[in-house]
Amino acid sequence: MSVKQQSQHVGLIKQKARSEKMSNKKDVKKEKELLNEKFKSVCEDWQSIYKELIKGQKEIQKEGVALENPEYRNEFKKAFQSNEYKNGMSIYKQSVKLIKDYQNNLIDYGKICHQMHDLEQQIYGKRKEIKDKPSYIKSSKTFKRLNYKEGFAVKALKNSYKKFYPNEVSSVISTINDLADTANVKLHLRNEQEISQALNNLLPAVRRDGQKDKQNLNLGNKVEQARKNAGSTRNSSVQKRPHQVR
Repeated sequence: MSVKQQSQHVGLIKQKARSEKMSNKKDVKKEKELLNEKFKSVCEDWQSIYKELIKGQKEIQKEGVALENPEYRNEFKKAFQSNEYKNGMSIYKQSVKLIKDYQNNLIDYGKICHQMHDLEQQIYGKRKEIKDKPSYIKSSKTFKRLNYKEGFAVKALKNSYKKFYPNEVSSVISTINDLADTANVKLHLRNEQEISQALNNLLPAVRRDGQKDKQNLNLGNKVEQARKNAGSTRNSSVQKRPHQVR
């Protein structure tokens, strides 16, 4: 093979490599666009369930205020003791359904946050393949339109228990569960530990840089401390107003 032929051969190899690289980038861009569309859809799901949780939290807090009324509380208690709830006729069935729906929504909220984070990482990887840039936030049209910040999903998931299962909510659920247990009625409501563990299990175990997420390990301790604080608050209320049962 002459020098000219060798040069032409090398040129053809380079041209083929460039063509394959461009074709590969086009495929990656298509994959990234599909991920962007999926991400937008998941963000809409997040906004929808977030609104449902806010609404449910307010309704549960209203139930808590009602339970402070001794007359309402006694009627609630009688409904369980008379097997009214077991027969599906209780006027308080709606309150129990409210709590079950709320707990289910909170777990679904955690799953959506997990999915958002997973898609975020996939989009990040595709963008890096295309432009080899360390961050996609500053120039991503998708995230700009959504006003999305990198790492938002993980932050929302980490704060989910604190935000949606404060003492004002957990104490109401515990009170209703205790009233049912006293009458040997099983409501099958999740306790605080089950809720916290379910959310904790959805947290990513490893960050993008491969470092362990230490806050993952601390969530259980925070939940336990919150539970103790809730118990302390209830005891304090009883001491101040012994005539009123919480």
